[in-house]
Parts: sequence; structure tokens; C-alpha cells
Amino acid sequence: MNFVFTNGKYNGSTLSMFGRNPLSAAGARELSIIGGTGAFHLARGIATVRTYLDFDATGYGIFNYTLYVIYP
Repeated sequence: MNFVFTNGKYNGSTLSMFGRNPLSAAGARELSIIGGTGAFHLARGIATVRTYLDFDATGYGIFNYTLYVIYP
């Protein structure tokens, strides 16, 4: 998964995450931050993900991502 920043100080930068993320799982999941571009070149860290609201009927959901990033 990639996060793309489109505004502000990090406009044009990305963060890349990798790992298993079963969207319907209860509790927090962790993904590894394995890199990025722009301001986040050589970034490392973790992202914790929680399912906030799951809409089974529509296939949509709301997820809360908290990122802990170390970058040069």
C-alpha cells in the first residue's frame, strides 16, 4: 500500500507499506513502512491499522491508520 501526499509540506512525497492487513480483522494490525519518495526517501517505521467502521453491504469501510516514521 502507498500513501501519497498531495498537500502541504510533504506534497508529492509517498510512503510505502508492506504486510498482511486483513481488513475485517478485529483489533490493531501492524504494517511495516519500507520506504518512500521525496521527503520520505529511505523512510522506515510501522503503521498500526484499526477498522473503525465496516460496511459489509456496500463493500466500503473506514480505517484508522497511525504511522510512526523515521526518515532522514
